[in-house]
Amino acid sequence: MKIQRKLVLYTLVITGLSLIFLGLSSFTYYYTNSSKEMKANTNMVMNQAMTTINHQIDELDILTEKAQFYSKSSYNLMNDLHKYNSTNYSNEDTYHTNEEVRGIFSTLLYRTDYINFLAIITPNGHIFSYSNTHKDFSYGFNPLHEKWYKEAVQAKGDIVLNIQQENDNIVNGKGEPTLFFTRAVYDFYSRKLLGVMLVNCETDYFDFLSEDSLRNIKGFQLIKATSQETLYENINDSQQTNSYLHKETLTSKKYPVKITAFIDYSSYHELLSKTLITIIIILLSVLFASFIPLYYFSKRFTSPIIQLSRVMGDNSRNNVYTIEETKYTTRKNEIGTLYKEYEKMIVTLNQYLIDKIAYEKTLLKTEMDVYKNQIDSHFLYNTLESINSLAELENMDDISSITLALSDMFRYASNGFVNESQLSNELKHVEDYLKIQEIRYQKKLNYKVFMHPAELYYSTVPKLILQPLIENAINHGFNRGRMDGQISVNVSCKENDLLIQVCDNGKGMSKEQLDTIRKQLKQASIKIKHTESHIGLINIQTRLVLTFGEKYGLSVESQEMKGTTVSVLLPISLERTENYV
Repeated sequence: MKIQRKLVLYTLVITGLSLIFLGLSSFTYYYTNSSKEMKANTNMVMNQAMTTINHQIDELDILTEKAQFYSKSSYNLMNDLHKYNSTNYSNEDTYHTNEEVRGIFSTLLYRTDYINFLAIITPNGHIFSYSNTHKDFSYGFNPLHEKWYKEAVQAKGDIVLNIQQENDNIVNGKGEPTLFFTRAVYDFYSRKLLGVMLVNCETDYFDFLSEDSLRNIKGFQLIKATSQETLYENINDSQQTNSYLHKETLTSKKYPVKITAFIDYSSYHELLSKTLITIIIILLSVLFASFIPLYYFSKRFTSPIIQLSRVMGDNSRNNVYTIEETKYTTRKNEIGTLYKEYEKMIVTLNQYLIDKIAYEKTLLKTEMDVYKNQIDSHFLYNTLESINSLAELENMDDISSITLALSDMFRYASNGFVNESQLSNELKHVEDYLKIQEIRYQKKLNYKVFMHPAELYYSTVPKLILQPLIENAINHGFNRGRMDGQISVNVSCKENDLLIQVCDNGKGMSKEQLDTIRKQLKQASIKIKHTESHIGLINIQTRLVLTFGEKYGLSVESQEMKGTTVSVLLPISLERTENYV
């Protein structure tokens, strides 16, 4: 995959993941807060409903207490009820009590149209009641064995709620459910049961629960906490099958009832779905809208890299290393640095190829010369041996010495294609050369070798690098032998390299001459084809640089009338052989 496509793809993936995270975070935040708000509103409505229920039951509880403690100047209900704990009462007493109770109850029930009737049941089963409507207990009904009566007695004066399903003991009840609110009545001092006070209401007494409720609350159930009986509900069975319908329950802290609200979450889920779809659409729109600028910026960013890659590919295929100057080369950023460094690399590579070709041409010429020299080498050696033999016969020692030295030099220089030798052999070659020069100039040359450590005698060095330096010292330093002087060869280690210094105390060089030589050495691989002066130095420099690299080679120090020092820096390579001198 191309770099531009990768960049666009990775950027889109990162952007997409960021947008997804942002969208999910926003949706989660909205979902959490809306759920909390909805729950808070539901709890508020349920608390209000429970408060109202407690208030409604409080009204009935207060009503029964008023009935219990109601008295007139000529009548007290609690005192009158004592007689019904025994059999010492007459029908006239019953009639009188009934009339008084009806009077009291009619006063209490004035303009309370939500109550059907109010009754008090004595421990022996007598019922004294008053009806606001046409509903009342049927004649002859004995409630002492009814569940609601027993629960009221067990509650010890607390109000008890019950629902009667299809009660036939109520006149005009039509078999419909009805609510009983009961509480036991006791003597204030003796705590003796005097009867059970009952308030009968229709189930729609709690219809207020559906008023002013939240739009998503579909109904309520009022449940008796002790028996789990449903006292009131305003939700049908079809609504309860709704999968989005949830129940929330709240228990009264004052009365044994609890309220259950049926909450329809369908609209809430629908709103959440729409919100989620909207977020997804927005995310996709943002992602799509960001594709165009992403593509543009990725192309702007990767174009220089792609162009440089094409140039490098073309150079590699064609084996031609060039680069044209473009608008990217002048940039001040990383792209500009990349182009400039590649351009420098091309220049360096081309220079290396030029130097390599020059070296190979020089090497080829040398090989051809070796082939040519090898043709006449045996003839030359035989001739020199003949001259040496004649000189010895005639007692001509100088001719014999110079002939042997010259023979050794030719043999060392024309040793096939071997380009390396031990330093000891190279120094022996120098000594042969100096022997010839001493006979030539008829004077002893002052020549010394300083070696530290001695193991450096076994160093491997290129052949024929010292003799030309000694020759330069004699010809240029000592005016072709006409001046006296000293030549020394100092061999030592410099860090991990081999350092050979050829020093003379001859006439030296002027600053201009020294600068010229240094410049020629710096451009040795080019100058070797054209220069006719200092050919020995330039030849050695070219060989060393091409063989070992730019770090190695010759360096020249000189002062006029004080002498010259030529330093040769080589990598150390120790190899002991039998040719060590």
